[in-house]
Amino acid sequence: MQTAQSQAEPKTTETKAAAKKAEADVLYDQVKDALSTEKFQTIADIAAAVAEVNADATVSKVTYRLTKLVEAGVAEKTYVTIPGGEGVKARKVKAFRKLA
Repeated sequence: MQTAQSQAEPKTTETKAAAKKAEADVLYDQVKDALSTEKFQTIADIAAAVAEVNADATVSKVTYRLTKLVEAGVAEKTYVTIPGGEGVKARKVKAFRKLA
């Protein structure tokens, strides 16, 4: 036997989830604005640019938003080689740029 509160609980949870999803994702817009249309930027560069504007931005949060931008067709992803220093191997990292 369910009480009135337990029956109402899923509806409020669904309502809260829908409201949160409908809110504008401020970080998504900030990441999109930080992207360049001319050259590819590494995740570290983009995260640093966003962190200047939003103190809550982390590399993980920025990476998630970048993935969503690529899935939406707003940005493109590639790999760029970062040259190593003396005795350090070069490495490949993900880089993104906004589509025109």
